[in-house]
Amino acid sequence: MVTGSSLHMTPKRGSLSHEKSRLKELLWLMIVEHQPNCIICDEPFIRSDILPSRGSDQLTDHHTDHNHYNNEKGNQRLAHRQCHKGHHAKDNINFWKQFE
Repeated sequence: MVTGSSLHMTPKRGSLSHEKSRLKELLWLMIVEHQPNCIICDEPFIRSDILPSRGSDQLTDHHTDHNHYNNEKGNQRLAHRQCHKGHHAKDNINFWKQFE
């Protein structure tokens, strides 16, 4: 719903936060149905970590082939942010070990 004159249209107060809540709920339902566990640690996602009321979420996407330009559906999986950081840190350590 929009209030105001035709020259100055503003959204009804609260409608944006309602829409955001509705989208968060839809996101959670999609996660539960399609990929309820982290691709790296296989632990289940926790709703409050994914949809915090404040701060950043604790969820990120992981490219299974490590090619960040390959955004095909089958190449992207959800991971806990900390698991993802640890996974790539180990990859970097292993990469540099080959030069020792």
